[in-house]
Amino acid sequence: MALTILLIMLGLMLSGFPMMVPMLVATFVGFFVYFPSLKPDIIVQQMVSGISPVALITVPMFILAADIVTRGRTANRLLDLAMTFFGHLRGGLAVTASVACTLFGAISGSTQATVVAVGGPLRPRMLQAGYDDKFTIALLINAADIAFLIPPSIGMIVFGIVGKASIAELFLAGIGPGLLILLLFSAYAVWYAWRHDIPLLPRTSWRERFVAMRKASLAMMFPVLIIGGLYGGYFSPTEVAAIAVLYAFILEVLIHRAVKLSDFPAIAYSTGLITGIVFILVG
Repeated sequence: MALTILLIMLGLMLSGFPMMVPMLVATFVGFFVYFPSLKPDIIVQQMVSGISPVALITVPMFILAADIVTRGRTANRLLDLAMTFFGHLRGGLAVTASVACTLFGAISGSTQATVVAVGGPLRPRMLQAGYDDKFTIALLINAADIAFLIPPSIGMIVFGIVGKASIAELFLAGIGPGLLILLLFSAYAVWYAWRHDIPLLPRTSWRERFVAMRKASLAMMFPVLIIGGLYGGYFSPTEVAAIAVLYAFILEVLIHRAVKLSDFPAIAYSTGLITGIVFILVG
């Protein structure tokens, strides 16, 4: 049975189908072939019960918060902050990409949002600076996966619910590995830039750094609210997710005024698409 399901999944994935299709098709084929007496309504009932835990409400909320800040100015301000401190180093743009992905991941918890928010503005600059396109894309995509480790990781939330583990403890456990991967990516970026003789960028002044820190200060309150609220015992994971959405709304709509109320139908549509994919996998 396991071999049959594995072969079906591999065949469909190699054919280019998205992950949820091989999982669904292989599962249903396995049930119908090896458990012919099992009724289809029981399978559907089990899938629905798989996405019924209340804690899963945090998933669409964090995705919604990520979509709001992705359309706003938060990503650019975090990028400018990382650039002022690391841009002048050997491999500074690549190091900046890793740091910016980590910072934005600590806000959104979404790898998809991190790739879009950081990769969009940074990829052209890296190509212009002399980085190879393959290296640039690989770095941005893999550095964005740090968001899968550090809080508020959507992957950690799903794993905690499915594995019946403490989400707060999973968040805490992901910080160290996430920072270690950031360090390794940065070290490799420095070596790559040295080997390929990537030119250095001008050093920024401390005045420019303080300006970037001031502009990014409100964005950096996201991890403070999330981590501080959880481990201080003030909020549950579900409440933290709701606060993240509220703070993202206040930051981008009322303070920065980069997101308009008319943008929210498109934001909600994007959130619904990603949430649907996640929930199908969980189910």
